[in-house]
Amino acid sequence: MRLPKNLLVPGAFVKPSCYLCETNKERICELETTNTKGSFKFNSFSELQFDVARVYNDVVSGTTKINPHYDKIEAIRLIELKGFGYFELQGPELVSNGIEEKKSCTAYSLEYTLSQKYLENLKINMGSVDSVEVIYASSDKNIVPVTLYNPSNQKLSLLHLVLEKAYGWKIGHVDKQLQTLSRQFEVDRESIYDFLMNEVCEKFNCYIVFDTIDNTINVYAESLTAKFIGDGQTRTFTISPPFAQINTVSVDGYKTTRWTYNSATGLEHWCLMMHLHLEQILR
Repeated sequence: MRLPKNLLVPGAFVKPSCYLCETNKERICELETTNTKGSFKFNSFSELQFDVARVYNDVVSGTTKINPHYDKIEAIRLIELKGFGYFELQGPELVSNGIEEKKSCTAYSLEYTLSQKYLENLKINMGSVDSVEVIYASSDKNIVPVTLYNPSNQKLSLLHLVLEKAYGWKIGHVDKQLQTLSRQFEVDRESIYDFLMNEVCEKFNCYIVFDTIDNTINVYAESLTAKFIGDGQTRTFTISPPFAQINTVSVDGYKTTRWTYNSATGLEHWCLMMHLHLEQILR
């Protein structure tokens, strides 16, 4: 996630473009937002807040016009914050003082939709007749455990099994040393989001990163991730307690978290993520 730089003012940033989209990410229009605030989180879904007025000033004609897409700003449609990702609109609040009218909007990062899709009666590596590895065993003497990621046999791949009900999402990067690990799970009813962020992360000692632009779920080993925060220029601070327990960290007035993938492991470099409280920058 990167803020666009202001080319006219060195070291300054500009407000990123905001687009109203259909649920398939097709753009409807660019929105002129005010009071825009972003809370971008690592271990929870991020939140975007903004207002959109019913009327606007046309800079070409100099007249006041009604926003032709105003009525389309409604729940379930998506917001694309360019360079940051996609957010699902919740039911906008209509605000009016009798003279002016606006919609006050809240949107959650797209992985929020996974909190509304559920896993039910799922047993993994439990050894019972209704456990997945037993159901798909070629024989009673050839029971192969379900591993975290098995692209050659998706029936025995935990991530594939979980995403069967997550339409539109796919698996991105999975660290090699995690792929063949197997753990036990027994789920009566739990959302896909909670299962991934709580059970999977805890039992595999990993972090899950949702890419809402490409709709991918990426899994990184906790032991191979360097964790630090800083101002992006001169200072670096070690995080304690463990990163997964950190909600927000404030540096120079901004709530910031920065991650880099540990290049010393020889594995693919993971670019930094910045979680910024953007209230001042986005207005």
